[in-house]
Amino acid sequence: MSPQLVTPELALVYAQWRCRFKEERANQLLLSQHLPLAREKHTMKSPTPTQIIALAALTSATILSPAAHADITGFNNLEGWSYNQSDNETPASLPDPETIHITGTGGTQTRSIFNTTRQEFSQFTASFTYSGSFVSQFGTNQGMSFILQNDPAGANSIGGNQGGFAYSGMTNSIATTWNTRLNTIGFSTGGVVSVGVPVEGITLDGNNDIDFTLTYDGTFLIQRLIDTVTGVEFTQNLFVGDLSSVLMDDLAYVGFGATSIGSDQVISNFSYTTVPTPGSVGVLTAGLFAATRRRRS
Repeated sequence: MSPQLVTPELALVYAQWRCRFKEERANQLLLSQHLPLAREKHTMKSPTPTQIIALAALTSATILSPAAHADITGFNNLEGWSYNQSDNETPASLPDPETIHITGTGGTQTRSIFNTTRQEFSQFTASFTYSGSFVSQFGTNQGMSFILQNDPAGANSIGGNQGGFAYSGMTNSIATTWNTRLNTIGFSTGGVVSVGVPVEGITLDGNNDIDFTLTYDGTFLIQRLIDTVTGVEFTQNLFVGDLSSVLMDDLAYVGFGATSIGSDQVISNFSYTTVPTPGSVGVLTAGLFAATRRRRS
């Protein structure tokens, strides 16, 4: 699956569709609330038990849809996380429970970390602060990846080194990858690292704290970076479609991959928040409307 940049025209069509969807849900709720009044006005027959059950289901699906909640907050000293390393350099360190120095000023390094509890991803926001300082004069492919995956190795999965960003080779996976040497960011699937686009106005290995916010609404992925020192913002909007067709499940392992030759890379302030998909109300509404059509007396 190849992501597509979102044009202003496509974004407008999508926004109009979202508005119509919200309006439809509001009308559905209004119908359920005023059904008794409509019955009195038009002297309709009393609803059957089947119709009452359908109405209750509609009201529940509309009103009781789960709210967004933080599924993962911080690294908790890596308790509940799997740390994986395929190099012989000094392991990653945690200066505090919520910050990880995943690579350091050593030789070639390839590491990954995954939360050991698989998470929903139908709609999500992942946010974290990244800091990278380039030291080595070797290699042109160093950087990191934010990964969702269902590779057979599970939470112990670790991908290829250098330009693989510890992600390449992971099956049933998607990733946002950023190359600190080339100063690019990309979206990849199936363990194949894509060619990124330049991150204009922001230097990824300049040692500034950069806030990443990755937001997926079930169809589109927004990748937003803000340099906390200069205030410069970079945003990329991508059409990525249904991720479950790539991840091959409704849950996935969430984590990071990192490669370097002497680059000190730090991740902090990590949060992964999901918005569970609401129950399908369109089918219920159509069924309820058909079942409750009554003839005027």
